[in-house]
Amino acid sequence: MDRYVPGSELAERPPRKVDESTRLSGQQGSRERERRGVIMTGLWRHKTIWTLTAILAVLCSVASAQRGAVRQGSPQDAIRYYRQIAVELGIRDRASILYSRLDDVVLYAGYAGLSGDDLQRLAPNVLMDQSTLVGSGVFDSSIFAEQVATAPIGVGDVLSARFFAPKIINVNDPPDTRKLGWRKLIRLRPRAGSAAAQHNISSIIILFNFFTAPGEKPFGPTADSVNTQVILTREVVGKDSIYWLDYGPLAQGGRLSLQLDASFDAGDLKSAANTTAPYYVPDGCVACHGLESNKALINYLDTDHWFDRVENDFGRVRQEGLHVLIDAGTDDSSTPEFQRAFEVIRQFNREAAAQNATAQPHSFHRAAAETWLRLHASSSEHVQPVLRAVNSSVMWKPDSAKDTETIGILNQYCFRCHGSVKFNVFDKAMVQDPQRLGLILDRLRPSAQQLNLNPGYLMPSDRHLDDSVRDRLIDLLR
Repeated sequence: MDRYVPGSELAERPPRKVDESTRLSGQQGSRERERRGVIMTGLWRHKTIWTLTAILAVLCSVASAQRGAVRQGSPQDAIRYYRQIAVELGIRDRASILYSRLDDVVLYAGYAGLSGDDLQRLAPNVLMDQSTLVGSGVFDSSIFAEQVATAPIGVGDVLSARFFAPKIINVNDPPDTRKLGWRKLIRLRPRAGSAAAQHNISSIIILFNFFTAPGEKPFGPTADSVNTQVILTREVVGKDSIYWLDYGPLAQGGRLSLQLDASFDAGDLKSAANTTAPYYVPDGCVACHGLESNKALINYLDTDHWFDRVENDFGRVRQEGLHVLIDAGTDDSSTPEFQRAFEVIRQFNREAAAQNATAQPHSFHRAAAETWLRLHASSSEHVQPVLRAVNSSVMWKPDSAKDTETIGILNQYCFRCHGSVKFNVFDKAMVQDPQRLGLILDRLRPSAQQLNLNPGYLMPSDRHLDDSVRDRLIDLLR
């Protein structure tokens, strides 16, 4: 392990050579080198400010105690991890990986001529159609057109969807000022001959995260992802199933970031100005994706939960005339537009379930993904919570008023984390396991001594729950 000195890695001068695995020849190479030169010139222009800011951020992060319910990791481990995978996967090199940008991921996947900004800006129907994409004004249209003319993008090589994302919303914020969360997902299959393909990467998943203030429409012309998460999947015996990258806003260069700042533990954050905590690569990622670092999992997209949440905490989605599946332009599941948008989600969930089956075949994540696929094999309609019980030794019963109420409360207040962290509330057997149930009840109503030792012990961790709701859930679970 390298000896870690806060900020020292950010003072290294990045090498100017282009990695051989991503080198382009002839005219394409000239344009790409020019593009990288522009990027590096901008980097050095702002180097001093960026370095000082990064050092302060790292020092502040190190000083903060990890009290939350979701494992946060550390900046030191994030830096070591990035340097390790840079060598293993051929993304930049050990010295320059910390200077990489989202553009590098696009080039790594073999989509020369496109940029990170293109992926963020262009609508999914444009990204998924090569002929439309060629004429959409991408970063370098001549390189891109020349490339796809020789080797066209295959059907299904690019998958993209935009949707309402309750999981990223800070529910601890007041409802009248609370920002709504939206995501744009892009799944790329590496192109033949790309550095990603040469390193056996099977897919690249890019997840943009956006927030809108009251009255603001999502995905406007100036919308900028506050944080962009990247997953590289790999099916090689003895290697990690998933590799993680994280990038800051494109308006600030789309530079590599050490962490995702999220509100999973917002209920334990005492300062009104401090509504998020840092979750560092890779630990903060693995915590929500299967807990096993070498067998991490892709999480499926739960459309049913999204529709549930506009009926309780996020009614403003309806009030402002917005739609859960943005690209459908409607919430009417019978329309062709909705079904087309839904099919993209269905295809992604098929791939997620298949990846789960390979990495952790007995995981509750796989069971949940396959439950969604079973319920939506031929239907795009919203399925109510009690009907979404995971097949288990004990199941939530639709004809039981108690079960219907219990899973409704668990879905609203607990599923954000406990659909992917440690257990799934839709698996009644997992909830009723004596040891786990005892812990659930204990953390719903901890003693003063427990809270003094660990303020983050109280559940749920992302909000302050009304005593009436807390008492009712305890009564239902007993």
